[in-house]
Amino acid sequence: MSDIIDHTQHYVAQLLTEQLPKDLLFHDLSHTLGVRDSCLTIAEELFSSDEEKEILTLAALLHDVGYLKKYQEHETESYKMAQDFLVKEQYHKDKLKKVLTCIKATHLHYQATNLLEKVIKDADLSGLAAEDFMEKSEHLRHEWKVYCQLELTNVEWQETNIKFLQTHEYHTSAAQKLYNSSKAKNIQKV
Repeated sequence: MSDIIDHTQHYVAQLLTEQLPKDLLFHDLSHTLGVRDSCLTIAEELFSSDEEKEILTLAALLHDVGYLKKYQEHETESYKMAQDFLVKEQYHKDKLKKVLTCIKATHLHYQATNLLEKVIKDADLSGLAAEDFMEKSEHLRHEWKVYCQLELTNVEWQETNIKFLQTHEYHTSAAQKLYNSSKAKNIQKV
């Protein structure tokens, strides 16, 4: 592991272990590390460059640190915190821009324009195909209740999940191959 990845992982783990609000049950360190792992899994299928994998790893580790400051539109805070941290680490400016763009790309409604952005968007939603999707879904439901004042009935939550799962599409062929069949099983579970 490179020094910058090691330093970033330590920074993020410390932040999310020591400062994470107790009601952030979904957007926690486990989610962050899962997105990192999914980025690397997808990247293995698409890239040979260590630089691209490093950019994706850093973006994945830092993409949700903004939740420590605010819930909605947290990507803006994640971007600022990532920029501050990586500048202090003297990270290369050109690579920094790519990391920050990848963090912006994790916003649900952001239209990915390049392969790095598509990979991190896919990795961020790889949990739609996870075996523990139902449990994680309830964690997200709790966050919405606490932070968005959105309390949905069981039927409303089920309908929301089904609609999202059915309309969501992975951007990369690698993610489609890795996750589509498991995501389809989760649609059946809901």
